Amino acid sequence: FALFSHLPISIAPSRNEGHTAREKQPHCHAYLLRCRQEQDAHNDISTWRFSLEGVQDSKRHGFADLHALLAFFTADNSIRKRWK
Repeated sequence: FALFSHLPISIAPSRNEGHTAREKQPHCHAYLLRCRQEQDAHNDISTWRFSLEGVQDSKRHGFADLHALLAFFTADNSIRKRWK
């Protein structure tokens, strides 16, 4: 949560715009985030790996590092529009 707390995302619909609350709700993405630490037996270096599983569709996405995980969210156009 702390990584994204600075982003201006409004979830609560405004009451004075004349639309129903259902129309105003943003498209929701829910994921289960898994993090695991892999240890390299040869040089004693550990690496973090990440995976996301979509709650709605059970699709899995694997990421080799934190940068790849964050790139997934910035590449999703619907998420990027909400953050502007």
